Amino acid sequence: MPHPFENKLFAFIGTPERCTTREARDALSAVGGVTDDKITTFIEYVVEFKHNGKSKKYLSAKKNEEKGLLIIINESYFFDILEGKSKPPINLVREKGIESISALPDEIIKIHEKARNDILNYKRMNNMAKYGVKNPDGSITKIDFRPFELIRRIIETIKTEPENYSYAVLNTTKNKCDICNKPARIRVNDRGSEYGMLCLECHNMLVCAFNDIPMPDNVPETLTFTSIYDRTHTFEISLMMFADSKTLTAIERGEQHRKYEIFGDLDADFDGMLQMLKRKIQCEISTLYMDEDGTNVDGEIFGHIEYNKETNSHDIYIDGKPYTWSELEKNISNHEGWNIRIEFGDFEGYYDDKDDGEY
Repeated sequence: MPHPFENKLFAFIGTPERCTTREARDALSAVGGVTDDKITTFIEYVVEFKHNGKSKKYLSAKKNEEKGLLIIINESYFFDILEGKSKPPINLVREKGIESISALPDEIIKIHEKARNDILNYKRMNNMAKYGVKNPDGSITKIDFRPFELIRRIIETIKTEPENYSYAVLNTTKNKCDICNKPARIRVNDRGSEYGMLCLECHNMLVCAFNDIPMPDNVPETLTFTSIYDRTHTFEISLMMFADSKTLTAIERGEQHRKYEIFGDLDADFDGMLQMLKRKIQCEISTLYMDEDGTNVDGEIFGHIEYNKETNSHDIYIDGKPYTWSELEKNISNHEGWNIRIEFGDFEGYYDDKDDGEY
C-alpha cells in the first residue's frame, strides 16, 4: 500500500518543536512526499509548525485554504499521518476536480498526469540540489539531476511528440546552458513554451544520441589560412546539428567579416564537409573582387548578405567588407551596355571549378 503522503506536494511554515526542519523534510521524503518553499496552487498540504502568524507565506496559505486549494494541518497531526496513526484529511475541492478530470478523454487525462508528474519531479530534483541527500553516516550530499531530467524530457518529446519540438538559435550569450552552464545558443521549446537553454555542443550531443549517430570529435575551434596576398585570416568554426541535416560554419575574426557555410545530411561525412569548407575559404580569400576604392576588379562579385541592425537594412559583404547597395552603384557605369546576372544560393561547385586542390 502506498503511503497517503506519496506524491503529495507540501509546504512547511514555521519551525518544528519535535525535530529540525531538515529531519521533518527527510521523513516526508522517505515516504514519497515532496516539499516546496513557496505556496502555489500545486500545494496540497501545508504543515503549520510553530510560527508568529505574520509571514506572507502563512497569509498566502490561509488564503488558499479558504479557496479550498489546500489543507493546513498542525505538527502533531502531520507526524501521526506520517507514522500511520491517522488518516489524512480529504480535500473535497481537489477531489471534485480529480473527478471532473477523470471524465475527460484519455488524451487530456494523460496530459494532466504528465504535467503533474513533471512538476513533482522538478520539485524533487530542486530539493536534492538545494538541500542534498542524507547519507547513512549522517553527512549530506547535494546532487543536481535537473540537467539530466532536461535531457530526458527533450528526448521524450522528440520521440513521442516530434511535432511539438522546436528550437531557436540565439544571437545573445546572456543565457547559460541548463546542462553544462556554458553560454546558451539554443532555446528548446515544447508546445510553444520555453523548455530549456542549451549550448551548441549539448544540443548537438542530444541530436546525435537520439539519431544513434556518433558525435564528430574533430570539430576545430578555429582555422587559420594565409592568402596569396600574404594576409593571415582566422575563422571560428561551429557545427550545428538539425533533425535531418547539419551545417558547418566559419566566421572570420577581426575587422574583416567573411562567413562560409557547408550544408550536409545528418549522416554526411564530417571530414568531407570540413575539407570542402577549407577549400571554400582558401579559394575565397585568395580572390580579390573589389579594389580599395570600391571598384569591381574583373566583372565578377562574390559575397554574402547580412542584416545590419544599426541601419535596419542589409549589407553586402565582399572581401570581408560591408557595402551598401548604393555603394555598389559606382560599378554599374563601368559595365554600361553589358548584361548582368545576379544569383543567390550556396555555390559549392563554384569552388571546385576554380581550384581542385586540397587544403
